Formats: sequence, C-alpha cells, structure tokens
Amino acid sequence: MSVKIDAHGSQRTSPFGPNGELKPDWLALLRAFPERFMVGSDQFFDEDTERLAMVRKFVDALPSEIDRLIARENAKRVYRLDAQGK
Repeated sequence: MSVKIDAHGSQRTSPFGPNGELKPDWLALLRAFPERFMVGSDQFFDEDTERLAMVRKFVDALPSEIDRLIARENAKRVYRLDAQGK
C-alpha cells in the first residue's frame, strides 16, 4: 500500500490527527504490517514542496523499528531496485 500524504486531501483518512501527530490507529496498522506500506512514489520534487514536507513529517513520525522499511526498503524490494545494478 502506498501512503500518499496531502494536506488538501481527505483529513478523515490522513495518517495525522488534528494535533499534527500520527493517529494511534495508523501507527497500530503500520506496526502490524510494516512490510506492506511505502511512501507514495508519485511525490514530485518540483511540483509541491508542501507535500514533500508532509512526507518528511510522516517518515520522521514513524518509530525507528519501521521507519526504514516504509520509507525505503519496501520500495526497493517491490521495484527490485537492488537488482538494477547487477
């Protein structure tokens, strides 16, 4: 599942609560299935820096035991990025 962070999107499904912190239900889901989530791959650098900042906030809010999986490793596995150079 790709997690797309957008301040203009539905706040009902946003991983962040009104206090700006990661919602407990989202955190429980991410901890239960860390190998099944990754940061949305369609975040464009030159299009919306606010969206990129929200993605950074999301990754920074993740616990250390799952942040690397969700921010990097899962995408590398799914898109076989390690195999590209071989």
